[in-house]
Amino acid sequence: GRATFFVVGQMVEQSPDLVKKAVEAGCQIGNHTYDHANLNKLGAYGVKTEVNKCSNAVYAAAGVYPMIGRPPYGSVNQTVRNAVSIPWFNWNVDTLDWKNRDANYVYNYVINNVKDGQVILMHDLHPTTAQAMVRAIPKLHEMGYQLVTIDEMAKVKGGYENIPGYVKATVK
Repeated sequence: GRATFFVVGQMVEQSPDLVKKAVEAGCQIGNHTYDHANLNKLGAYGVKTEVNKCSNAVYAAAGVYPMIGRPPYGSVNQTVRNAVSIPWFNWNVDTLDWKNRDANYVYNYVINNVKDGQVILMHDLHPTTAQAMVRAIPKLHEMGYQLVTIDEMAKVKGGYENIPGYVKATVK
């Protein structure tokens, strides 16, 4: 199954081959800032720096620039929206995999709470999440679901604004 990976630039620099492999597998790479800073606590220059450094790290690793972002902690204020013009996304289902580092918990949460068109938050740095998904992906396919990227979902749903978790931009 494909997915959108919102990556942290520092981690991309540590494991560039993983980002390249994800792109080659048809996954989408999104920007999750360079060092997971809370963007709401930064000024416009700091926001731009965080986003640009991450984008440059992704380009160096995989030859693509992220065209969408996910703000650390889900925090987006007007300064963030004004500083960079990428579409921002959060999620509408949180597995809490960062807190409950248990493969069975994550698997059961995903399988028992999945619905069409959801954006499910998971973190690829936890081995328990990866273990859960090794089991969950075939089960989701068996249940009739197709795993897609944010851009693929946007095409089907008629635009980013129709995707759960899309952070609506406001007028500057």
